[in-house]
Amino acid sequence: MKNFLSKLFKRKKIGVNYEKDVVICAGCGKKLIGTYTCIECKELGMFIELSKEEQQKLMNILMSLLDVKYKYGAEVDMQSNVGDVKQIDCSELSEYAFYKTGIIIPDGSSNQYKASDEFHGIMKIGDLAFMRSRKTQRTSHVGIYIGNDSIIEANGYYGRVVCRHLEEFKRNTKNNEYAGIRRLLKEHINYV
Repeated sequence: MKNFLSKLFKRKKIGVNYEKDVVICAGCGKKLIGTYTCIECKELGMFIELSKEEQQKLMNILMSLLDVKYKYGAEVDMQSNVGDVKQIDCSELSEYAFYKTGIIIPDGSSNQYKASDEFHGIMKIGDLAFMRSRKTQRTSHVGIYIGNDSIIEANGYYGRVVCRHLEEFKRNTKNNEYAGIRRLLKEHINYV
């Protein structure tokens, strides 16, 4: 089976490393590639549902972080006050904002991509929007959906945390392309 999959992926040239990229579905145990949950398990309420209070708290935190300086790889003390954050990168922004809302999500845009999945239906506050590298097809950027077709992100081009229209976020750049909106999965989060 391993050799068959390796040959299949090499033939399709999608760059999947079988040893590294195949994971087990958190719901049923099936082998999957690029996601942690199969379609059947997603249908069984596997996504987080933020309450109205959590959505409002997340929005307030994100709005308070607008214009904070962007720095790739910046680490933020999760215990620090919002006003004390001086620099942040995209995945740290989502990790920090969710932490301050009471939800612990993985660090790094690639891990956040894997801890979320595509969904059918209306976008909700707290959904994550992703970009991926054209060259490697790896997740390279994340923003947080805040409603009204808007995203808040720590953006290297602007050098700060900004709010942009989703359509502007989706525009492909020289090095990156839009990878979709995803919703966090319950089994990959914890609560503070």
